[in-house]
Amino acid sequence: QFSLLKNVDDLTFVENRACSEKGNLQSDLDDFLDWSVSNHLKLNPDKCQAIQICFMRNPPSHPILKIGHSLLSFVSSAKVLGIFIQQDLKWDAQVDHMCKCANKRLFMIRSLKRFGFNVSAFSPFSFARSGCGVSAFEVSALRIAATRSLSVGFQRFGAS
Repeated sequence: QFSLLKNVDDLTFVENRACSEKGNLQSDLDDFLDWSVSNHLKLNPDKCQAIQICFMRNPPSHPILKIGHSLLSFVSSAKVLGIFIQQDLKWDAQVDHMCKCANKRLFMIRSLKRFGFNVSAFSPFSFARSGCGVSAFEVSALRIAATRSLSVGFQRFGAS
């Protein structure tokens, strides 16, 4: 007999309440933990985070939230469905992330152009996808271009 475990990729709980009201989030987390155990889902509490958004001058202390015996850590920003949400609801983290992604793309295009590839084929739409990692095609093209450039450089060096 073997045990079957399933993985949950992302799940977000949201609670909207007045600061004077008692929160129900811990009971929702407990109910979800019970449901996940009965459905053979394994939660990783180390990857779970909490964020509190409050615009009071003196915000209340964070509630104590647990998954099983592990305390949830409160963070100042969290990524939800690809968008960074900050506790002050500003866009700084999202804009920084988008600029970092754009700089990675521009570096790749400049590198390909330096090695003689036709970069006019790369439309802005070809880069529109989730995440900002460099695709396998771009890395392969850069490696091929670098190898060709080095071999041409060695041939020139050997010829002179």
